[in-house]
Amino acid sequence: MAFKQIYPDAYFGARDRWRYFVQNVLSDWKIARNQGRLNEVWQEVMRFRWQQFNGTYQGYKTGTLTWKLRETFYYPHNEESDGKSGARSVVPIHYEDLSSPSSEPRK
Repeated sequence: MAFKQIYPDAYFGARDRWRYFVQNVLSDWKIARNQGRLNEVWQEVMRFRWQQFNGTYQGYKTGTLTWKLRETFYYPHNEESDGKSGARSVVPIHYEDLSSPSSEPRK
């Protein structure tokens, strides 16, 4: 894995797997609830986040991932808790647009 070659001290343990899984599931559920879609997507959220973090755990069993880098990759950004708000530097993904292959993306 290229990441391990660039960051040979990378580590992601079982505790990290569970911590980031729970944090991200709760964050995703909150967003889905605010969009009125929680009942529709709650299981998919759990399945996706489990695959994401269990895969990361399996991939980094033998290496180390620095705390700062791990937080950057896996900690859900929460504007309410960090006091930051405003426009993001990336365009958000509008998942509702993905349901129809002919739909034009939002701007």
